[in-house]
Amino acid sequence: MIKRKAAVIGCGGAGSQHAGGYVKLPGVEFVGAADIDLSKAEALTAQTGGRAYASYEELIAAEKPDFVSVCTREYDHEQPALFALEHGCHVLSEKLMAHSLDAGRAMLNTARKHNRLLGVNYNYRFIDSIRLLKEKLDSGVIGEIKTASFQVHAYCHHHALDLIRYLFGDMDGLNATLTEIDSERHYPWNLAHEMLYIPSYNEATVLRAGKTLVTLTASHRSFAFPLMEVEVTGAKGRILIRDMNVDSINGEMRVQLENQDERFLPGPLTLEHTFHRSIDNWVKRLNGLETDSASGEDGLQALLLESAIARSNRERSDVNLRSE
Repeated sequence: MIKRKAAVIGCGGAGSQHAGGYVKLPGVEFVGAADIDLSKAEALTAQTGGRAYASYEELIAAEKPDFVSVCTREYDHEQPALFALEHGCHVLSEKLMAHSLDAGRAMLNTARKHNRLLGVNYNYRFIDSIRLLKEKLDSGVIGEIKTASFQVHAYCHHHALDLIRYLFGDMDGLNATLTEIDSERHYPWNLAHEMLYIPSYNEATVLRAGKTLVTLTASHRSFAFPLMEVEVTGAKGRILIRDMNVDSINGEMRVQLENQDERFLPGPLTLEHTFHRSIDNWVKRLNGLETDSASGEDGLQALLLESAIARSNRERSDVNLRSE
């Protein structure tokens, strides 16, 4: 069997997770990694095999990978992704897909121009409890959806936005209020005025899709508390997911109907394993299979939501997403 060649650009924590996912797949050969700090690329390839490079241009020219993961800082995804796409590689970008709407559109348009696939690693789609929630919602077990709420750690804000689209489809509009305190910013992201990504202090956003209202609240807090909790209420019942923690992101699901109250414990699941599942589904998509791996189109829609939240807070106004 001819193996497809994979490589990673950016060798921090996310790059290590991507590389670890690729080396587990029997149909993939991990050929190398690039980082502007060559020692990081060398440390990674010492664990995974493949060769280390100080630039993505060298990596792609020498190894000619079939696909690459772009795991640089969020404000530095655009140029490596464009270069890789233009040189024949499929690209899986870490989230956020890009630092601006223009950059995201450029990445998507370049992928289309060169007939390459562009994906985004929204790995929370592959949490067991989230997948079970989607299955329950798609089956109509709780009837017409009235409301949904996501309470999340600020670092999971962008995951929640993707899950809202994944579970409920595109939103019609939103209104957001944030307390932004630069001195409280825990992550090096200076573009929040235009593209939120991670709230510095807290956030409350109400999104609308038809008659359904979805609330998203995010704040910085101890990692001893849940990273995310979800509640969906329908005409016939409700579904809750509680205690989605660092140690096991699956948490516990509860389905409550008029004459039924079921609890589901999917079992422990680490964040590392969600990365590996996401990588596996990305490669399956490259092989022509239909998966829930987030596409470049999904990535751009997430950017539109991030931008709309920042705009709503900045202008103290509703944002009509259908006109964006």
